[in-house]
Amino acid sequence: MAIYDRVPVMKLGIAMAVIALPFLLAACNQGGDVSSMPLREEAEGAASSSDPVGMNEQPVWRIINQGALLVDVRSDKEYNAGHLEGAVLIPHTEIEERVAEFGESKERSIVVYCKVGGRAGKAKRMLEALGFTDVINGGGYEDLLSNKPE
Repeated sequence: MAIYDRVPVMKLGIAMAVIALPFLLAACNQGGDVSSMPLREEAEGAASSSDPVGMNEQPVWRIINQGALLVDVRSDKEYNAGHLEGAVLIPHTEIEERVAEFGESKERSIVVYCKVGGRAGKAKRMLEALGFTDVINGGGYEDLLSNKPE
C-alpha cells in the first residue's frame, strides 16, 4: 500500500485527535484533589496545588486565625530576621526528619510560607506525600505580613 493510499486514514486519525484533545485536557484539569477540605478550597481558589495562594491572602489569614498550624519553611537566618507571630520554624529541607512536629492528625490545616512561595510549594508537596491532606501554600512572608487583617 502506497503512502497516498493511507492519507484519508491519517487525516481521520488527526481529526479524531484534534476533537478529543479538548475533552482530555478538560478531564485532566477537573481531576483535583478529592481529599480537599473546604478551608483549603476557599484559600487556594483556582491556584494549582503547589502555587501560592495569590494576591488575596485574606482567606489564608482566616484559616490561620481558626487555628491552622503556621509553618515558616525558610532558613534560621531568615526566620530570625522576621517571621509571622505564632509561626513555627521548620525549614523545607528538614520536613521529613521533623514530621512529628506537625502533629498526629493528618487532617489538620497547615499553612506553610517562605519568602515568595517556592519553598512553601516544595514543603506542601512533601507534606502531602507524607499523608497530610489540608496543606496550604501561603506564599511569601512579606505578602502575608502586608495582607494581615487589622
